[in-house]
Amino acid sequence: MKHWFCRLTALLVVVSASRIHAATVVSSLVNPDNGHLYHLIRGDDGVSGVTWTQAEAKAIELGGHLVTVNDAAEQNWIVSNFVDPPKLWIGLNDVATEGTFVWSSSEPVTYTRWAPGEPNNYNNEDYVFIFNQPWWNWAWNDVYDVAFWDSPIVGLAEVVPTTVVLAWDTPVPVSITSETDLFGNTYYPTKTGTMSAATVTAAKQTDILQRVEQIFTDSGIENIVITTTPTENATTVYFTDPIDSELLGLAYTGLDRFNKRPADEVAVFVQQDAEYDAETVAHEVGHALGLRHVDPDSTADPLDISIMDYGPPSPNHGEQFIDAVSDVFDRFSPYSHNPVYHLKRYVDGTSHEELVSQGTDPGSWDTTLWEKIVTFFDFGDSDRTLYDVYLLGGEGDADTMLTLGYFDEITLSELEMLEFELAEGSSLQLVASQTPGGELDTVLASGDPYNPDNTFVGAIAGESQAFLQAYSTSGAGYVTIEEVTVAGVLVPEPSTIILLLTGALGLLAYRIRRR
Repeated sequence: MKHWFCRLTALLVVVSASRIHAATVVSSLVNPDNGHLYHLIRGDDGVSGVTWTQAEAKAIELGGHLVTVNDAAEQNWIVSNFVDPPKLWIGLNDVATEGTFVWSSSEPVTYTRWAPGEPNNYNNEDYVFIFNQPWWNWAWNDVYDVAFWDSPIVGLAEVVPTTVVLAWDTPVPVSITSETDLFGNTYYPTKTGTMSAATVTAAKQTDILQRVEQIFTDSGIENIVITTTPTENATTVYFTDPIDSELLGLAYTGLDRFNKRPADEVAVFVQQDAEYDAETVAHEVGHALGLRHVDPDSTADPLDISIMDYGPPSPNHGEQFIDAVSDVFDRFSPYSHNPVYHLKRYVDGTSHEELVSQGTDPGSWDTTLWEKIVTFFDFGDSDRTLYDVYLLGGEGDADTMLTLGYFDEITLSELEMLEFELAEGSSLQLVASQTPGGELDTVLASGDPYNPDNTFVGAIAGESQAFLQAYSTSGAGYVTIEEVTVAGVLVPEPSTIILLLTGALGLLAYRIRRR
């Protein structure tokens, strides 16, 4: 840790060998008027002050800036919650141009509350704090870049957080069903419709909310707010009754790999135990924020495939997200992954350099650009019609892939009109029937003859050969009925997995069963 000595002037109380401590967050609070998260910043001993530049650097590390006070209402809220007793650094400064005060957030200056005679730029004062004197009516003063001015000065960071809304009494805005594919795999497509909200007592609601907050807190994640208040641009968690004994939760709008989407949705199938439901909420919200299943012990044991530590709570923490670089446990996945790195970087806004210096290293999933492959089929001149057609895409196997679309009936020439935008390295699968209402007996495969391990086509740039294979009742097993060229065009722009198609399709769903 670097130690810096306070800049002393005749106007300041001289403190011999005073040290400015590295900045740390000592408390946090959400402003209900704007939904923003405010972090109180002191020195790393939790008591001392910090300089303006130290406080601003910490605020940037947290994903924001020192607070921008936009109006009297915000000023009064800050005074009511933070400035008794410390002096409080705010983002206002005139470092760039003397006399022209600007906010470090670059927002326009719409409100000020200067003390009488301020700002006076005495001996080149460039930074502004709220003065903790009631006879000054909590006015503002410009001073030097110091951590002590008669008493410690602390910082107040303002961050737009990732908000998670627990929508207890709201129906799930989609219909989720349990289906079985040709290979006996269970998957969970989403369709237009709703599912009724589960009945959860007020006491259990409070218990779950507090447990979810604790999971993120114990994992060291600071810029996330768990609330029951409807909020725009938030991840919304809906609660409904179970549809089978396996599915506990579903992040059905997919993985938002770098937390760039303004809103995501999650369904939780309520069980009897509040602790278990809280873990499911945190797990599925983690998926919505871009977390993957990992196998931290490299055992390939399904019980170990997780994004959280489900072991017995230690004396210092309960359940928490895994902080270790581990292999992503999905079929054919080339990635490694550290869930805590991912959350701290893309939710908290902590820099890569800071995380690595703290010993929190990334996996390849946490840092690589997500390049898209626009993929489409060429079936030649075939006029074949397929029925009950499921198109799946994404990482893993049939129960962890996106439902890209479902068609009661579609011709191969109509399939050629579709374009699928998939993550590089992911897979595409088609399952269908040869007859209306028949068994799902037709599959897209990457090899001939049929092999159940090759019933996926990789999303790659360029052209590859694939085969439409169907089960033969003559005893020959699966045979190739059509050859198909799969073409992929690389688009180097981060994106989530989506389907590009004009027309009515089922909603996208990322089916991940909590393990």
